[in-house]
Amino acid sequence: MSVINRLFFRKINFWIFAFLMSVSLLLTYRSNSVFQFNVNNTMLEITGIFNKPFRKWKDLLRVKRNYETLLKENTDLLNKKFGGQAPPSSFSITSARIVSRHTGAYKNFIILDKGKADGIHVSDGVWTSEGAVGVVSSVSEHFSKVFLLRHPTVTLSVKLDKPGHYGFTNWKMNGEKLIRVVDIPVEADVQAGDTVRTSGMSLIFPENIPVGHVVGVVDTEGEGKVLKVRPFADIDRISYVYIGFHPRREELKKIINEP
Repeated sequence: MSVINRLFFRKINFWIFAFLMSVSLLLTYRSNSVFQFNVNNTMLEITGIFNKPFRKWKDLLRVKRNYETLLKENTDLLNKKFGGQAPPSSFSITSARIVSRHTGAYKNFIILDKGKADGIHVSDGVWTSEGAVGVVSSVSEHFSKVFLLRHPTVTLSVKLDKPGHYGFTNWKMNGEKLIRVVDIPVEADVQAGDTVRTSGMSLIFPENIPVGHVVGVVDTEGEGKVLKVRPFADIDRISYVYIGFHPRREELKKIINEP
């Protein structure tokens, strides 16, 4: 106890000075409006410096929550209806973010941040509000690989808007950003600008999702026309996509492949 007392009394002058200074500042603050303004302004600046990083994080979290809410609402609407064609009980639709993209002359695919744990399946259709993007080719627990329309293994069942004729998409490994639509009947009246949409027949995509517009008729193979089509979805500038799963797709595939 004596040691504490000695330390206290050794600093007695400092404590008296600190007390008198505090009283002096308090009295000055209460009686001087200019001093009050300067003190308040300084305190606001100091508080602002400390609050700035917290405010940024708070804003980021609020933006993320708002985005997730809007994305969920949009996904719920898509689950109920897409272009007036997809019945509520058909496709289960999930949203995902593109985390990696690989586009070039031969390998055209993207990686999404959703996988098996999120209910993603191989052969699920992938699209944006602009149009069809591609098909899920493989999945891990938390990621999915999507082959784009400009991939030699991707073949979609599609239809033409105006003539109402059906065909299939394919792509030649030539680095071109256009895709081909084959098996269109020779008698079909096809014009540049006509819209190509998903047919919904294979249950990979809901019906009537836009695919692209016709650039021109390039050839005739057998009894069908070959069209060049420019896809609507620009993969180089999109960040988020929708993934659709139909619970009866495998059943349909199995019965089609039966001998």
